[in-house]
Order: sequence, then C-alpha cells, then structure tokens
Amino acid sequence: MYAFASRFRIIFILFLAANFLKNYELPIRLAASLAFGIAGERLIVKKSIKQLAFDGYRDIIILLSPILKKDIPFKNGLFAWLYGKNDTDDGLYNVFTGEETLDNLNLIDRWNGKDSLGFWSAESC
Repeated sequence: MYAFASRFRIIFILFLAANFLKNYELPIRLAASLAFGIAGERLIVKKSIKQLAFDGYRDIIILLSPILKKDIPFKNGLFAWLYGKNDTDDGLYNVFTGEETLDNLNLIDRWNGKDSLGFWSAESC
C-alpha cells in the first residue's frame, strides 16, 4: 500500500496544454512553448498523492490558463483532481452491491435519483 505522501512521477499538465494549443496558429504555439520553457514546465512531474488528489500544486499553465480560456475551472493557480472537494457531498449514489449477481458489482445505477445525467448528447459519455 502506498503512503499518502509517497511521490509519483506523472505526465500531465504540459501534455494537456499541448493538446489544447494544437488548434491555435503557429505563432501562439511557439510563444506558449517558449513561455513553458522559461517557466520551467516539464512533461514529467513528481508529486505526492496528497498534492495530486486534494491539496494541489502550483503550476504556471494553470495560473495562466484563464488568459486563453475563461471557463477553465482551476483556482489560485493550483491543480488537483479533487481540489476543494475533500469532505464534500456530491449527492446520493445507488450502487449495485452484487447481492443478486456479481456482474453488476459496484456499478452505479442512479445518482440523485437519476438514471441518466443529461450532460452528453449521446447515451454514454
């Protein structure tokens, strides 16, 4: 079992930024590449599970992202998968327990009484 403070290497933010910028004009992509290099951004970063999950870590791309896209949901230049969500309640889940069949074990049946979310245009995301 890994300790909460163990450090792992991940490929993440810079890859996401590159994917986001791929449709921009060449001068913007070159400027972004130069800025990332000057800021010391690296493709592979080493962070603890605690930083990745809840506490967050400072990242220049996250800090500057509102300049390119206003609706990016990161705050304070910090990134974490569940930043601001530790000890929060996001609703009621109905999950199959496997009592009738193990084929459905741990599958979510409903969330807040809904059997579909309506976030996507298709039936699945």
